[in-house]
Amino acid sequence: MHKKAVFTSLIFLLFIVSLEAQQTEVYFNEKCEAALKVKIHRAKKEIRIAIFSFTRYSIAFALEKVHKRGVDVQVIVDKNQADGPYGQKVLKILKKARIPVSFVEGKDKSSMHHKFAVIDESTVLTGSYNYTTSASTRHDENLLILDDKKIAMQYLKEWQRLKKMSKED
Repeated sequence: MHKKAVFTSLIFLLFIVSLEAQQTEVYFNEKCEAALKVKIHRAKKEIRIAIFSFTRYSIAFALEKVHKRGVDVQVIVDKNQADGPYGQKVLKILKKARIPVSFVEGKDKSSMHHKFAVIDESTVLTGSYNYTTSASTRHDENLLILDDKKIAMQYLKEWQRLKKMSKED
């Protein structure tokens, strides 16, 4: 009987350890975009994004795809960054897909430098990674993925604060 209890406890402990291992992921450099798109495609109900610079078409198309299947996608970007030519092309993709985009604008310089997404109120993607070609192909970048509802709710609170001060296109 004692062996069975020890075995059961060991199995339970391994289960908990495996859950913990799956709750945090980290990616660097060219692996950031692929990891981001995997999480986007797995979204079930909503994605909230606050991103400083967004010029990567493939990410815009991934958002368009999940939005078409019913995921509520909303994006906040820095207005000064969005005004560039590549930013404008991404905005056209998102606008055509009817994905709401809001802008945060500073007086003299860019004011919103966040780089995060919250998926289904439970997963946070954050780090240095902007949604740009340079970030995906040339820069040293990082993307941290946290499956933690409490942390996700803190990021959502910040997203909502930004949304209140932003302007929609």
